[in-house]
Amino acid sequence: MNANWKVMAAALATVGALGSGLGRAATKSFDNGDGNQQWTTGPNWNPDGTPGAGDIAIVDGGQTALFNGASTTGAIVVGAPANLTGAGSNPGGAGALDVQSGTLTADNDNILIGFNDGDGLVVVSGGTLAHTNGGIFAVGFAGDGRTGTLSVSASGSVNNSTDFYIGANGASGSATFAGTLNNAGSIIQGSGGAVADLTVLGSGVVNTSQHFVGNGNSVVANLTIQDTATINVTGQLTVGFNGGGAVSMTGGALNVNGAAGGPAGDNLWVGRVAGGTFAQSGGVVTINPTASYGLRLAEGAGSVGIYNLAGGTLVTPGISIGAGTGAFTLGGGTLEANNSFTSSVPIAVSTGANGIVNTAGNNVTLSGPITGATAAGFFKQGTGTLLLSGDNTFGGDKIVDGGTLSLGSATALGTTTNVYINLGTILDPNGQTVGAANATNLVLNGAGAQIFNFSPTGSTIGSAIVIQAADTAVGGTGDLVLNGVVSDSLRGFSFNKTSDNTLTVNNTLSIGGPVNVLGGALYLNGTRTGLGQLTVANGATFGGSGTVASSNIVAAGNVAPGAAAGSIGTLTAGANVDLNGLLLVDITGAGLGSTDLLAVGGVLDIGGASLNLNVLSGLDDAAYVIATYGSLTGGAFSSVNNLPVGYTIDYGYLGNSIALTATAAVPEPTAIAMIGIAAVGLLGRRRRAC
Repeated sequence: MNANWKVMAAALATVGALGSGLGRAATKSFDNGDGNQQWTTGPNWNPDGTPGAGDIAIVDGGQTALFNGASTTGAIVVGAPANLTGAGSNPGGAGALDVQSGTLTADNDNILIGFNDGDGLVVVSGGTLAHTNGGIFAVGFAGDGRTGTLSVSASGSVNNSTDFYIGANGASGSATFAGTLNNAGSIIQGSGGAVADLTVLGSGVVNTSQHFVGNGNSVVANLTIQDTATINVTGQLTVGFNGGGAVSMTGGALNVNGAAGGPAGDNLWVGRVAGGTFAQSGGVVTINPTASYGLRLAEGAGSVGIYNLAGGTLVTPGISIGAGTGAFTLGGGTLEANNSFTSSVPIAVSTGANGIVNTAGNNVTLSGPITGATAAGFFKQGTGTLLLSGDNTFGGDKIVDGGTLSLGSATALGTTTNVYINLGTILDPNGQTVGAANATNLVLNGAGAQIFNFSPTGSTIGSAIVIQAADTAVGGTGDLVLNGVVSDSLRGFSFNKTSDNTLTVNNTLSIGGPVNVLGGALYLNGTRTGLGQLTVANGATFGGSGTVASSNIVAAGNVAPGAAAGSIGTLTAGANVDLNGLLLVDITGAGLGSTDLLAVGGVLDIGGASLNLNVLSGLDDAAYVIATYGSLTGGAFSSVNNLPVGYTIDYGYLGNSIALTATAAVPEPTAIAMIGIAAVGLLGRRRRAC
């Protein structure tokens, strides 16, 4: 037997004592003898006299009592069976009580609304109904088909020092709070009752230690939170314990404030033993950031836990599923983290809706599949990092509105047309391959937006890169390969390569503004269109086997023809090149011999440049052309590193080329071989002559 059923058993024993009257001062039945319906009028009671401490006050027989003033009694029973405490003591049946002003207190005994054979209604329209010390407070207690109803207006309040039951032992219960409930014990909706409903609306406030929605078998327990109402739970909130439970939240606030290590983990449980559903379309649910699970779905084997976040915000330190069947749907609401966590819970994004995740300065990993092919979109908000590592199939645009969106699988983005990387945010490919089928366009959509590979493993991106703002950047720790078109539609934005990694662009780089290589290396193996200057910062490298069609190149850093470091190729510049750093040239004599080539259509200025040669194998040609130009300024390189012996630099080779040229005739390899053979033969003759 769980603790709540033990409390219920004790309560039944206490109720049994009502019948004996043992230890009671008197049993008083309200009969409105004076006719003014006032609780505090003595002749309105049978026997006469306002109930006092230790008395049992019963309102039934169709009577309605009005309370104004201050009074303390023992038990209060509204709606009761006949002869509750002995023959002729009360007529039985329905009863009603309206606490209009002042405080009515039941001390060290029970408050029962709708008990056994009588329906009960209590309205707290302006005063306070208080329950102190012992006993239970029950709305709908015992009696199949009977109902207890409690309605607390905005100016009314209920203070309860024990557990608060709604719908128990066959009776139905309904409680509505537009005012305040201060409950020192647990709220227990449904303990073997038929219906157990609690509604908190308007600006109502409920404060309780724990809350169970659906605590007994064969129970339909419903909790409704709306408007600007607030529920504060210092321990756990469980929806669907031993009975079915459902929460509907359209507004207000629900705070589950328990800390980790509490008796039941102090989490929000949906489907603990039986089935539970939580439908949130508004308001804010906040779970303590130190809770052991946060939101826990379907804890027990055979249980079902469903959370539908269609609106509002769920703030949690985690989401997980137990041994049962759980489901979590994002349908327009916001999932917000108040601690870092990893969750493998499958998430479904509703048709036509946006899924929103706010990491709020934390690092969150969602490794379960995210589905919803017809979703409108998915938003990553807040500082911190969201890592998507599941086999995702959700559709719609993806919008990075804050922090970093990191990809932990090739299908992390599902299927999408556009991934918008907004103001100051980062998309981290994280060593993954991103195909155009998963994301057609990656859109740098705000100043400071970046594509940055934080993983030391390289990433390849097949999507087109669309630049729609100034001061965007591409960089990383691991290398990046861009196989799609990179473009700002020649609108005059800049393209900035940052950090120390290598970025390779294998398609068109169509940028109307400047291209700035600020760190690491940028290898262009496609065509750069647009008139903005291409600048290479000191220590950075620009290379490739592509073409810079129309813009000038100004390099304080390195220029390295060739598709990648160590490969040989031609880098073409249609305009002017001003070299103030190093020209890096790979050269080999293998086969027919080959060398990197910088082909400049305009002016080549080498006045502030040095030449660094990387000879891959022995040279044997008479000349190796390393640069061509329309015209040359600067005279000569300020220094030449690793110049092979027997070669010099000719700055006017064939009129408009820079070449390594041999200082003496270099014989062909076959000729060298014949000379060697002849020399060996001559040596032999000389030896025989001796």
